[in-house]
Amino acid sequence: MEANSSIQIRSHKPGGGPEAQAPDSPRQAVAFFEQIIAGLYEKDYGDFMRKCNLYLERLAIDITGASAEIFKMLERMRMYTVYAPDFDIENTRIRLIHDAAEIRRRI
Repeated sequence: MEANSSIQIRSHKPGGGPEAQAPDSPRQAVAFFEQIIAGLYEKDYGDFMRKCNLYLERLAIDITGASAEIFKMLERMRMYTVYAPDFDIENTRIRLIHDAAEIRRRI
């Protein structure tokens, strides 16, 4: 049997649910990211971190035309969430939402 060679670039899940909705604009994509992170409740930092990293990746795809400054901000967010975390879920959530709001203002 031949493997399916088509690759979907869309960052959102196919099917129903809020994640299936593609944002109409970069600002809407950032607002969606803020909502998802605000509602993301995990007890384990590793689970929280993996989901945040996934949503940061999706956000980067959805704001592809943004400035280099915006992408530096996204990398900084990934740094304190994934690569050099303080392992405090609530502190990281607050920082991510705050930084996303700043990105939304600058986009």
